[in-house]
Amino acid sequence: MTGNGVGDLIATAPGLDGAGRQDTGGAWIVAGPVVTGTFELGGTGSSSGAIRVLGPRVDGLAGYSVAVAQQDDDPHVEIALAGCISFTGAAGGCGPTSEREFAGELYVFDLSTAASMVDLRVTPMDLVTFGADPFDRFGASLYRADTDGVVPDELVIGAPDADGPDGLRSSAGEVLVISGVP
Repeated sequence: MTGNGVGDLIATAPGLDGAGRQDTGGAWIVAGPVVTGTFELGGTGSSSGAIRVLGPRVDGLAGYSVAVAQQDDDPHVEIALAGCISFTGAAGGCGPTSEREFAGELYVFDLSTAASMVDLRVTPMDLVTFGADPFDRFGASLYRADTDGVVPDELVIGAPDADGPDGLRSSAGEVLVISGVP
């Protein structure tokens, strides 16, 4: 993820607070090589040199799920972080105009310009997509797949409470596959 050619560690933190936003959620990315030991990831900085990623909205709980994939032809892998899907967060606030309660949101970005913190409220993202309807929980599961043997990888996104393609199958669930990002 960090581009140093060594495996990195990503730890999601859906309850992370930061930049004046409660429960914005996010993740910590520790550059490899990761060795056995204890890492202090709290506060605004990190003794381990980890990169802190903050979700874009209050009560968004970004980091509910995560996947890492090569989504385009640049040398950086992309990180897909889902949020706005947990029933433990505050109601409302999901979707492009904040009208889709617990619909789910997906943020895809890379670390090409990362310093010690990435704030998804201001950092340009490769892709932002939203659950179609309230309570879909789009992004509750994420998986990187290579279904055709070529880059880019495919990103498989689950929406376990979506109502099917016609909207008539209550909580039947849906799966979306994205190959590459614009």
